[in-house]
Amino acid sequence: MTDYLNLAVRAINVMQSTWWNGSSSWNGINAWQRPAIADTLITYTLLSDDYSYTDVIESAVRNTSGLSGNDDILWSAIAALKAYYLTGDLYYWNNMVIPDYNSVKSAWTTACGGGLLWDNKKDYKNAITNELWIYFLTLMYQATKDSGLLQKAIDAYTWFVGSGMINGHSLINDGIKPPPECGNNGKTTYTYNQGVIVGGLLNLQLVTDPNSTQPYADLANSITQAVVNSNHLVSDGGILQEPNNQDLDANQVYFKGVFMTQFGHFIGSSQGRLAADFVTQNADYVNQNELTGEGEINAYWSGNPEAAGAILGAAPQGSGINLFLSAYQATNTPTNLWSYVNKISGVGTSNNPSSCSYAQRLYSAWKGSTDDHIWFASMSEEGVWGDQNYIQGAGTSTSPSLASFNSLLYAAWKGSGDNYIWYASTDDSDSWSSGQASIPNVTVDTSPALAHFNGRLYVIWKGVGNDESIYFASMGTDGTWSTAGSSASPPTIPNTGTSTSPSLAAFNGWLYAAWKGSGSDQKIYYASMDTGENWSPQQQPAKSDPYPSTDSSPSLAAFGDEKLYLAWKGVGSDDHIWFSDSSDGETWSPQTKFVLPGLTTRSPALAYFNNCLYNVYSGSPNASDADNILYSYGIYSGNRGF
Repeated sequence: MTDYLNLAVRAINVMQSTWWNGSSSWNGINAWQRPAIADTLITYTLLSDDYSYTDVIESAVRNTSGLSGNDDILWSAIAALKAYYLTGDLYYWNNMVIPDYNSVKSAWTTACGGGLLWDNKKDYKNAITNELWIYFLTLMYQATKDSGLLQKAIDAYTWFVGSGMINGHSLINDGIKPPPECGNNGKTTYTYNQGVIVGGLLNLQLVTDPNSTQPYADLANSITQAVVNSNHLVSDGGILQEPNNQDLDANQVYFKGVFMTQFGHFIGSSQGRLAADFVTQNADYVNQNELTGEGEINAYWSGNPEAAGAILGAAPQGSGINLFLSAYQATNTPTNLWSYVNKISGVGTSNNPSSCSYAQRLYSAWKGSTDDHIWFASMSEEGVWGDQNYIQGAGTSTSPSLASFNSLLYAAWKGSGDNYIWYASTDDSDSWSSGQASIPNVTVDTSPALAHFNGRLYVIWKGVGNDESIYFASMGTDGTWSTAGSSASPPTIPNTGTSTSPSLAAFNGWLYAAWKGSGSDQKIYYASMDTGENWSPQQQPAKSDPYPSTDSSPSLAAFGDEKLYLAWKGVGSDDHIWFSDSSDGETWSPQTKFVLPGLTTRSPALAYFNNCLYNVYSGSPNASDADNILYSYGIYSGNRGF
């Protein structure tokens, strides 16, 4: 199988070594193509987990020189919003996304029933500006969950469909006639006009009803199939081309890559081999017909690459990179990404939060930011958080832990002024069992961890002070702990040790524990226990450098019966959250960086809820949100239109 990601890397290297000006742009491009190419590099970064172009992305996105017209502003705003997703830097949101939104929304007029003006000084309403607006609004909604933004996107979609720009062949012409005539102006059906709208439609499908095929996915399907079957947009050899393919101008040399970017997402969301074959056929042709054989790409994908008039440059190069990335998505399992990060409003913690699914809600619990209360709140399947409350009479100096067991939600914690492990339970009434109880013959000086396994509630913890042994105990459905009535020390995971808090999760008939090494050992270890409480030898989730390492506590969670996930904070000044997954509990994926903003000085908390993997964590002082409680959920790139 062709390594399309490697082809993209090779093409990027050519683009950077040949046309990057070393500062904030590529030589020989139009202004709007600068954020568009930066967007391409963001897509590459997320697909490859290669962050080596982050500085290039940031400097190009921040450069807004030469932009004119509302379409240019929207290209810039979209790249800024994705840069915010990639880096978590609020500069992009506060200084670019919001001002650009406020600027462009004023271009919506009632002429011809609505729609954005291409330029505020002209009365022309074209396809690309309004397509970008729909796409941008759906991205903003994903980032904010502001229903007003979603409604604007739906209103823009409704106007667009009714404007007449979609012709009888399911292709989109360049725009509409000026009022009072309005209606389709019959101008060129550029490829990028067929692509950007697909991105907006896929996002609308995702945020409204991802399991339904009406109406957004159907329209996206009609448009993409119309392109594939078009006589003037596809050459006799099956290669995508512009309608005026023999006379491409400086703008049009980038158009095909825009289409292929969204087509790649579309394949992952709903299409089969026909769509994938179209992308790979184009990618293979471009690869086989490079001018130099070293990754240089001609703008004329379907022409003779050696012919006079071949067009080279950063824009054709970026267009070809989009094609290779699309082919990579068409031939590989969708990449696991994360949603935009949200904040639990009005709450805060000075330690690590915990998370757990119970009674069709996602629960989180945490120590107060300025007190020792144990606070908690829950989120519905619709994403709405209830008010915070605290467990009466309970307090902790560290962090609580949550687990569902025996039709109840349990919390366990270290005392606020003692070293006992205390626990309580609730039946989802927000009223916890009166009279917190302690686990007999157990002491701890860090946070314990809970998990339901084999019909029992298990707890695991580090010993007190210099005792770095990892202990465990369990409780049956009768409420009796295995340590009750015994003066002997609880059992340990043999030949292990940790200087922080361990974590627990049940997965495919085994109980898994993960922890940071003892003392100065920052590597992450894990072991599994069978139903007879026999533990496997400890091992690391990776066998070669870079070893997953942390200076805090890792977190474990099972994604149903499919995968076991492990997440952790980096070492020292690395405040990023990293994660890995395993389908069998033995072979782990390479460590991957959590994005937007994915920064914490403490520990993440994973939980499986509503068919998603949630990550709940407190912020980082480096991001000025140290005590905030943030959360995001895992999704697949092929299903989100990002």
